[in-house]
Amino acid sequence: MEKKLLKQKTGTVISDKQNKTVTVLCETRHIHPQYGKVVRAFSKFLVHDENEAAKLGDKVLIQETRPLSSRKHFRVIEVLGKGQDFKRELPKKKEKEIDDTGNEPAPGSR
Repeated sequence: MEKKLLKQKTGTVISDKQNKTVTVLCETRHIHPQYGKVVRAFSKFLVHDENEAAKLGDKVLIQETRPLSSRKHFRVIEVLGKGQDFKRELPKKKEKEIDDTGNEPAPGSR
């Protein structure tokens, strides 16, 4: 009987706060069938990291394995490269102007 090929993916570590677990963000690209535009899709996986070698921002190679918990079914094979600190920035909100008295201006007035 042949051994089943296990899926391998590459991704970026976006969280390493749990013990022996990292969260990896994997990106896939495909062409939209109707519009022909390249569409990016992202998937997040909980990945087992026995030696806790992967740090925030690192590129890692992960491989499918037996279920280790309810959501964890991949493990880190190797760290491909050390990355910079990965920060997911939210859109910046417009800062409200405050006059010298400490009050906000009335809406519609400048």
